[in-house]
Amino acid sequence: MGAVVWYADWQMECCGEPFELGDRVTWTVEEADDREWLPAALGPDHAATVTHLEEHHAQDESRLLTLTGFVTKITGAWCAYGPRHVGDDTSYPTPGTERFVDLYGSHDLEGQPAAGQSFNGWLVELDTDD
Repeated sequence: MGAVVWYADWQMECCGEPFELGDRVTWTVEEADDREWLPAALGPDHAATVTHLEEHHAQDESRLLTLTGFVTKITGAWCAYGPRHVGDDTSYPTPGTERFVDLYGSHDLEGQPAAGQSFNGWLVELDTDD
């Protein structure tokens, strides 16, 4: 069985452990239900593949699961940010600006981002132990 986990960059910066292809990982996750931010940041096609969100700071711990498996693919995700609406002071992913690069590991980001884009995180494919 397989899973596609969205591992947000801020989660890694705060509490994450580096990973690479072939690693066996055990992550705390919740089922993916983000219908707004992920499609904006990843585009609707990539967002639709996400089955789980890696999570360290859940508001509702009853939604958390443990997922164990081998890392079979890592894809870094970037996009541009800007205001959602005229006059907004906050930045939000700009749909259509997403960019993806296959990576060897979570540390493999050197020289990857394009001008005007920010790194958001990793799409990680796992061969799970179900």
